[in-house]
Amino acid sequence: MGVVSITLAIVSIIFSALFYLWSKEENERTVALYSSISESVKCLEKLFDKMYSSTYDIVRENNRAMQNQLFPGKFSDNLIQSKDFEVYSVIFESRQPKVKISDIADKVQMTSADVFYCLQGMQSRGIIEIDGESVRICPKKTYESEMSSSE
Repeated sequence: MGVVSITLAIVSIIFSALFYLWSKEENERTVALYSSISESVKCLEKLFDKMYSSTYDIVRENNRAMQNQLFPGKFSDNLIQSKDFEVYSVIFESRQPKVKISDIADKVQMTSADVFYCLQGMQSRGIIEIDGESVRICPKKTYESEMSSSE
């Protein structure tokens, strides 16, 4: 019985040494994989930042082109023209045949008088038509004829 105990003790010491070595090797491989993943994530973050920046630039340029198309002439970033675009966006995004001026004022957080002032400017350019307390976008042919006559 003493020989069996000593043999089991020696085998368990050998196994514990083997398990220690195997776990150390696995730990080193895990650290190497973690480093590799960390580098890949950093690379992806840089790529995402570039893509985000590019996408933002594209959207900004697209909005600028839409503004230039909707409001012909030299377009600057002054408050009136940006509010005009904001008001037009509300009308366009509503997808309704007519939109109430009060609803537009609520969405752009302006007074109805200020919205009406913006709308009058757009009406003079043939972009929209004001009908009492509601507004509608001009048919394309009306707007195109206004564009061709201004050139």
